[in-house]
Amino acid sequence: MKTLALTALLFAVSNTALACTAPKYSTKFTAVIPAKPDQKLFSEAVLMATNHERCKVGKRKLSTHATLRKAALIHSRNMEKTKVFSHTSRAGNARTLKDRAKLANLKWRWIGENIALQNRYQFRSGVQFRIVNQAACEFTDGKTGKAIPAHSYASLAQSVTAQWMASKGHRQNIHSRYAGRMAATLVFDESAANCGKFYITQVFSN
Repeated sequence: MKTLALTALLFAVSNTALACTAPKYSTKFTAVIPAKPDQKLFSEAVLMATNHERCKVGKRKLSTHATLRKAALIHSRNMEKTKVFSHTSRAGNARTLKDRAKLANLKWRWIGENIALQNRYQFRSGVQFRIVNQAACEFTDGKTGKAIPAHSYASLAQSVTAQWMASKGHRQNIHSRYAGRMAATLVFDESAANCGKFYITQVFSN
C-alpha cells in the first residue's frame, strides 16, 4: 500500500477559478527525478502547482528566491539524515523554522512551512501494488496491471501539492494572503522501503 505522511506549520471562491489553467510543464520537468535532484527545477515545478491553486481562489502569484530554497533544503537534509519527519529538527542550530530562516539569512515578517514524505514511485493512494522485481524497482498497479513509473519533477510537484491541498493546515499556507514568495526542496532517502522516499520541505515568506 502507498504510504504518505505530511504535516503543516501554521503561522469565497469567485469565477476567477474558471480562468485558471493547469500548469503546462515543459519536457525538462518530465524527467525522472534522480537520487541527487535538481533543487531549482523541483522548486519551480512546485511553484507552478502552488500558483495554480492560488489562482483558483483569486490569490496573487508567488515568486521564488534562492534564500528560501536554502532554508527549505536545510530542513529536507536534516530530516533525511536523522530519519525524523517533523517540523522540529534534531539539529541543534536548526531546530525550528525560525532557526533555519536565520541560518539561510532569510528576512521575513511572516513565514510558513509545509513538509511531506512521499514515495519515489507513483503508487496510488488506496490501491494495492505488486512487486515484480524489488531489486530492479519494478512495480505494477494492482487494478490496472500497468507498470508504475518513478516520479518526475512535474508529477511529484502535482502529487504533493494535491496532498497539501487536501489538508486544512497546508492549504492555509498555500492560500495565505501574507505569502509573497515560496520555495521547495527534496532529499532522497534510498534506504526507505519500495525503492526510496523523498523528504520534501516548502517554505513561504512575505
